[in-house]
Amino acid sequence: MTENIGFEKLSKLAEDNEKLNTRAENTLIAYKKDWKDFEDFCKRYKVGSLPASYETVRNYLVYLSQGIKRDYKLNTIKRRIASITYTHNQNKLPFDSKDPIIAKQMESIKRNLKGKLEQTAPLLFDDLKKIIDLIDIEIEKNSKKLINFRDKAIILIGWFGAFRRSEIVGLRIENIEINPQGISIKLDKSKTDQEGVLEAKGIEKVEYLENLPYCPVKSFTNWLNLSGIRSGKIFRQIDTSNKIVHDDLSDKAISLIIKNWAGKALISNNKLSGHSFRAGFATELAKRGATESEIMKTTQHKSPDMVRKYIRDSETMKTAAKKYMKL
Repeated sequence: MTENIGFEKLSKLAEDNEKLNTRAENTLIAYKKDWKDFEDFCKRYKVGSLPASYETVRNYLVYLSQGIKRDYKLNTIKRRIASITYTHNQNKLPFDSKDPIIAKQMESIKRNLKGKLEQTAPLLFDDLKKIIDLIDIEIEKNSKKLINFRDKAIILIGWFGAFRRSEIVGLRIENIEINPQGISIKLDKSKTDQEGVLEAKGIEKVEYLENLPYCPVKSFTNWLNLSGIRSGKIFRQIDTSNKIVHDDLSDKAISLIIKNWAGKALISNNKLSGHSFRAGFATELAKRGATESEIMKTTQHKSPDMVRKYIRDSETMKTAAKKYMKL
C-alpha cells in the first residue's frame, strides 16, 4: 500500500508527525509551568499539593477565575486541571478531574466567564474611523515607523474579518490569496474549527471615496510591502529600533493594541478587548439590517445565539423618538 503513496504525501505525513510531536512537547512544558503555579498556590495557603484534595483544587479554580491573582481564560483553567491530573497520574496517585466537587465549580466558572465575555464593548465603525484617523496622523508625522502600519493593518483586518485575537496573530502569508475584489483568508484552524474545514473569509476592497482611508485590503498590502514579509506569520513584534523581529505576537498583544489606540483617540477603552472586533463588526452589520446568516458568513459563529445577541443590542437604540422626531 505505501508504495503507491506519492513523495509529497510522505512529506506531508512527516510534517504532520513533527507538528504532533512539537505540540506534545509544548503541552508538557505548559503542564510543568501550570503545576509550578499550583504548587505556589498550595505553599501560600499551606495545603498539600501532591496528593491534592478536591477541596484544594476547587479553591484554586476560584483563585484563578475570580481575579484574585488575575483573570484567566476558560481554556487556561481547563489546562490547569489537566496538568494537576497529569502530575498525579505520573506519580501513581489517584485524581479524578470529573469529581463532583470540581465539576460543580467548573459549571459556575463557565457561567461567570461567559458573562464577562458578553460585557466586552463592541468597537463600532465610527470609533474605528477615529482610531484609524489618529494612526494616519502618526504615519504622516513619521512614515518610517513600522509599528503604526502594522497596527493599522491589524485593526482593519481584525474588524472587517471579524477575527478572534488568536486568529489574527496566527495569520500567515500562506493563508492569504489576493484577488481583484480584495483578499481571501483561509485559516489553518480556529477556536471552533480545529481541523480547518470552514470556508475562506472574503474581505473586499473599499469602493466609496469617503471610506478609502479605512480600506483593510489597502492597509494589508501596504504592510506587506513595507515589512518585506513573504512567508510565515504576517504580524510580528517590532523592537524599539524599528526592526521587525521574528518572534510571534501573543494574542494578548491584540487587546493591548486596541486599548492603546482607543485611549489615544479619547475613546473609552475600559471594556474593549480583542473580542471587540468581532462584536463591533457584528453589531454594526445588525444595525444596518444584515440577516443572521449574512453576519455568520463572516464571523463563522457555529451557533446563531451570540449573533442574535448582537442583533438585539443593535435594536436597543432604534427608538421611536429617533424614527418619528427626525433626531
